[in-house]
Amino acid sequence: MFYFMAIMVSLTLLIPILNYPVQKDAKRLLAYSTVAEAGVMFVGLTFAALGLDVGLKAAMFQLTTHAFIKGLAFLTAGTFTYSLGTLDLRRISGLKDILPVNGFSWALALLGLAGLPPMGIAFSKAELLTDLVALKITGLAWLPIIMVLTDSVVFLWVGMKWIGRNVFGKPSVKKAPTHWIINASLIALIILTLISAILAYPLVEEITFYGGVGA
Repeated sequence: MFYFMAIMVSLTLLIPILNYPVQKDAKRLLAYSTVAEAGVMFVGLTFAALGLDVGLKAAMFQLTTHAFIKGLAFLTAGTFTYSLGTLDLRRISGLKDILPVNGFSWALALLGLAGLPPMGIAFSKAELLTDLVALKITGLAWLPIIMVLTDSVVFLWVGMKWIGRNVFGKPSVKKAPTHWIINASLIALIILTLISAILAYPLVEEITFYGGVGA
């Protein structure tokens, strides 16, 4: 079972890795990221197939931290439609000047999805990648680990490119409409994104194969 799952999850991660660089639509970019993050969760389950508790813990940790930051990312993309009338990343520029909260949340979301701290995904991926017990069982465990790292590197490269243009580029418009509810929602999700690992870790560490949580 492990070998089949390791190969399939690695092929799954290959799909977003190849598609990140060519995406021009904000939600399409995030959709491929969702495929990748789901793949990371299944890497955890793949290690669980070897009888490792850390696989279950990492999968649930990833599920929890990803939920907050992906919510932030998609909400921010939705504000592009509301404020700028487009999801085309080539037409979005200078957010730090025209929509500073949106610009900050977009940069934070892209960097967080790439796995950079202090966002929660950095810690859920770290739990998966730093416990290398699986490598003592089979050398094939390197394959999904390498694919997770490759996904993070490629998304970081693509994310940095779009942050440079979308956030720090020359403003594409002089003024853009927004609403205080939008800003309040973004700020709330930014805070949850930054503390998601702290909220989730104590519960995740109680997960075991036998008896569920708190056995």
